[in-house]
Formats: sequence, structure tokens, C-alpha cells
Amino acid sequence: MMMFDSKAIEVAVAELRRVSDALLLAGAERDLAKKVDTACALIELNDAASARAALDDAIRGCPPGPASLETYGVLRDVRSRLPERAREVNSDVTASLAVREDFPFEQSPGDTEAYVHLPLPGGAAKEDVFVDLQPTTIRVQVRDRRLVDDRRLFAEIDAKASSWFLESSSSGGTLTIHLEKRKADTWPSLFALSSRK
Repeated sequence: MMMFDSKAIEVAVAELRRVSDALLLAGAERDLAKKVDTACALIELNDAASARAALDDAIRGCPPGPASLETYGVLRDVRSRLPERAREVNSDVTASLAVREDFPFEQSPGDTEAYVHLPLPGGAAKEDVFVDLQPTTIRVQVRDRRLVDDRRLFAEIDAKASSWFLESSSSGGTLTIHLEKRKADTWPSLFALSSRK
């Protein structure tokens, strides 16, 4: 089967990240930004079928009105460029997730909570997910693929107060990891600069 090439992935992801950032800056469309981020990650995984479904969901979530016309147009354009047939997962692209320097995460200044949202391919069930939260490290594995391999966190967490949950749908899912920080500091990144333990 033909793969969605790396240049096309790079262009699509850049366009979607721009849309997601604009939505987050506007502040009112957090759910839509999360859907766009999910589609983005699925494109990076070269899972065109799931990415198309996620983009369809995001398109349906666009609020009516002139302010969202550009967002709607970009989502439709990226969706139209995705291959129509289901593709094999590109192992090079999948492997790149495990070696990313950082993952997007949410935190509020002065708060002890941080949330990491990792998109998962369709069909992933709770039994397929392994999350190991330690005071200074995190490991995430889905089926036989490690998404985060014993990465050292920026600062220490309360592992017992931290948790994770899975939101599943036919087009994919999202693994949300709640990290309870030991100190109410604002982290500049999820992982320490030298993040291997």
C-alpha cells in the first residue's frame, strides 16, 4: 500500500497546529482544538482513516459564523488531501512519537495539576494501555508500542495522586494522564532536558 509521504505529513501537521493554536488563543474553542490536535497526531501516525474521521468530527464541531470560516476551510482542505484508502501504519512515523522531545500538556500557573493528552489509534481499549507513573518518570505503552519510554519528568509528581483514563471512539481515542505535581510550579516542558532516566 502507498503511504502518506513525510512531506505531506509535515505540511498537514503544520496547518493543523496553526489552526489549533489560533483556537486556543481565542479561548472559546478548547474542545475543537483538542479534536484538531487528535487529527494531527493521527496524521503523524500515518493513520489516514482515523485522521479523516477525526477531521470529520472537528468539521462538525465548527461553530457557525464568519469567524470559523477559515478554520472550516483549512480542516476541509487537509481532509481532502488525505488518502481515501486505509493505510498501514508507517513504522518510521510511529517510532518518531517515542523519541519526540516533548508532548503537549496543559497546566495552569500556580496549580499542582498537569494534563497530557495522547491520541491513540482506533480500537485501543483500556486493556491495551499500560501507564507507569513514578515520582520522577513516566512510561506509556499501547499494545506492543511504547509511546513514552521511561522519560524523566521536568519535576517530581505525587504518583499515587496521579491517574489516567481513556476516551475511546471508533475513529481513535485519547489517553489523558493527570499528573499531580509535588510543587505548584509552572513547568516549561513536560520532560526534563535530559529526560532519559
